[in-house]
Amino acid sequence: MAAALPTLRRELNKKSDFDTLEQEAYLGILRTASVLSAPFERLFRQHGLTDSMYNALRILRGGGERGKMCGEIADELVSRVPDVTRLVDRLEKAGLAQRVRSAYDRRAVFVKITARGLDVVARLDAPLSLTHSQTLGHLNRLELTSLCGLLAAARAGCGLPPMRASDVATQPTPVAKRGGRGKGVEGETRLIGKAGAGDTWVPARADKTGKNAVAARKPRAKKGKGRKGSR
Repeated sequence: MAAALPTLRRELNKKSDFDTLEQEAYLGILRTASVLSAPFERLFRQHGLTDSMYNALRILRGGGERGKMCGEIADELVSRVPDVTRLVDRLEKAGLAQRVRSAYDRRAVFVKITARGLDVVARLDAPLSLTHSQTLGHLNRLELTSLCGLLAAARAGCGLPPMRASDVATQPTPVAKRGGRGKGVEGETRLIGKAGAGDTWVPARADKTGKNAVAARKPRAKKGKGRKGSR
């Protein structure tokens, strides 16, 4: 007969019961995520990465020649980060990614993975697959399927996720009319849609602050009033 599994209360050396079953389940998810993520974090550190940096590189690899806007990266990250722009800065500094500007619409800044970034991700594919097997391989297929279903149900109960940038139109938005201004996250101006696959890309040019921001349009000077008494 298999030995009984230790309860979360025993693992945490908690003297009293949890306030609610929902609380126990929530803390159990956090505890499990912490235990399972430890070997992955060690693996990423060996390659000079964090889990968020690796996740972003996987997203960029999937973005192909087009790349991804910062807003799209934020939508697709497994664990959300407070500042995607800073995350991209770290990838760019390490030579793993590059900001590029669309020749179709100079306001649009995309992020593309570099050859070095592709090499790093490729070298991690096999070790990560092995780590997945080592951390959850003790569960059979039925147990894993049930676990995935329960976790999906838990996430769905928290409300639907916000609309993703990739869910919008597949063509770039024309340049805004005079007086209009597209706003995006720090360091970029967002497009409402995607750029075409055949678009031409050029490296984004940094401003004096080192950020790849587009210079704001200078406001038009106000028309002077006529001479006193004139009509």
